[in-house]
Amino acid sequence: MESAVLQAGRCAVQWNIVKDCLHIMCFQIVDKIRPFFQTLKEKALVPGTVFEMTATTPDGKSYTANFRLTENDIETIRSLMK
Repeated sequence: MESAVLQAGRCAVQWNIVKDCLHIMCFQIVDKIRPFFQTLKEKALVPGTVFEMTATTPDGKSYTANFRLTENDIETIRSLMK
């Protein structure tokens, strides 16, 4: 029978592997959308711009959300981009 210490050590190693994979996946996603966000930053950060996002699952279900930018939204976005 395996000791609790060995089990905990194995879980820690497995969690680190999962964490590293998630970290890599996040960077890959950011690299894919970076040009889109750069274009938005340069051309679309004006009051009244509507942002819409849709996520579609493999079985075809879609989830959509949208919002219209206000001047306050733009100030917040620009402060986060610094």
